[in-house]
This record gives sequence, structure tokens and C-alpha cells, in this order.
Amino acid sequence: MNNRELGRWQEHKHIGDYGWGIILCVIILCCIGMWAVYYACLHDLKVIDPVRTTMMQCLWYLVGALIATTMLHLSEKQLMQWAPIGYSIGMLLLILLLVFYSREVASRILCK
Repeated sequence: MNNRELGRWQEHKHIGDYGWGIILCVIILCCIGMWAVYYACLHDLKVIDPVRTTMMQCLWYLVGALIATTMLHLSEKQLMQWAPIGYSIGMLLLILLLVFYSREVASRILCK
């Protein structure tokens, strides 16, 4: 990236400078995903309340949007400093999931 492009990139600090076309496409895809989760849960005999399952998915979407919005306001230097810590935490969580996963507990949580 040359200096002119870098200067132009650093100037974009207003909320209107975010890629609203991309954000709109992501929102549409999230809505399609929510509909797909509801429809799949509606026809699954193990899931008792498809609305609850869909609302839990909506909650995860909101948590992800909050994290993404927070990360937008961090500098590249901060992100590079925290990346190894975040990667390590993610790997630890995946390993713990492999070790402690229980189908009985998962089915009790999903089928309430």
C-alpha cells in the first residue's frame, strides 16, 4: 500500500465510511440463517421450543456484533498484541470442548 492509499485509509474515521453494502449483505445473510435455524428446529422432533433456540442464535449474533464493533475501534497495533492471547484462549476452549463434551448435557440444554 503506498502512502496515498494509506493516508486515504486513515482518513476514514466516520461511521458513514464503513462498508454499508457489505454490512447490509451480512444482515440479510443473518436473517436467512435465523429463518433456517427456526425452520430446522420446527421440523426436528428433539427440539421442543424452536423459538427459544432461534432466540439463542439471535443472542449469539448480537454478542458477535458487539465484539466486532469493539474490535473496529482498536488500532492495528493493539490487535496484533492481543492476537496471540486470543488465539491461545480459542485453542484452549476447543481442547476443553473435546475433553469435556457430553451428549447428555447438550441434549438437556437444547431440549428444554
